[in-house]
Amino acid sequence: MILYSHDDQLRVVTQPDHARLAADILGLWRDPLLLENPRRSVILRATAEHDNGWQETDSAPRVDPANGQPFAFDRLPWDVKSETWLRGCNRHRLSDPHLALLITRHSLALLEFHSGEGSYLRDLLENRIEELCEDSSYPRDDLELDYRWLGLADRISLRLCQGAAGVDRVGDWTLAGHGTETTVEPFPLAGATRFRVASRSIPRRRYDSDTDLAMSLAEARWSRTEFRLCPP
Repeated sequence: MILYSHDDQLRVVTQPDHARLAADILGLWRDPLLLENPRRSVILRATAEHDNGWQETDSAPRVDPANGQPFAFDRLPWDVKSETWLRGCNRHRLSDPHLALLITRHSLALLEFHSGEGSYLRDLLENRIEELCEDSSYPRDDLELDYRWLGLADRISLRLCQGAAGVDRVGDWTLAGHGTETTVEPFPLAGATRFRVASRSIPRRRYDSDTDLAMSLAEARWSRTEFRLCPP
């Protein structure tokens, strides 16, 4: 789950919903390198599905016993994260190898933030990518070029869902702003655009157990949080 603290509430967005927001953003991206890419439809589908392994994880949220707070996705124990990533990589492996390739490449990118863990998983994913590239005739150079679009959309969507502040540099683009509004330079859309993502808000309090957290989420009303991308 992606968490954003505001006043006495925690806004909760699931990882699959964040991924769909990323795909919505990328679907409006006006860059010839993406618009003319013959694999654009695969890139958009992979962006929408890149966190599909979190569907099961987010449906059984956990509480950090150290502080009684819900685990945000990046704070979960290593075994939970690695199991989640592998599930996402495997889900489309047989039905859509190109889709599986981009999702697996995303999991490999995430391992850059876990340099002290998971060397076995890194080797597994590297081997999986080589096998899928060979089996599907998807050149590795093309995969790297295509993945940068997924990675970019993921960063923008995550920034919005987390209400991040400050400035980020992602490839050729600069992201800035905070809360529900982010600027992008150079601006890639036809004009300032509003996007919406499904979310819930729960009390920002100490939770006694996973069951306590699950009950609070079950009672929370779903809403649509609105975000805005605009020129600097």
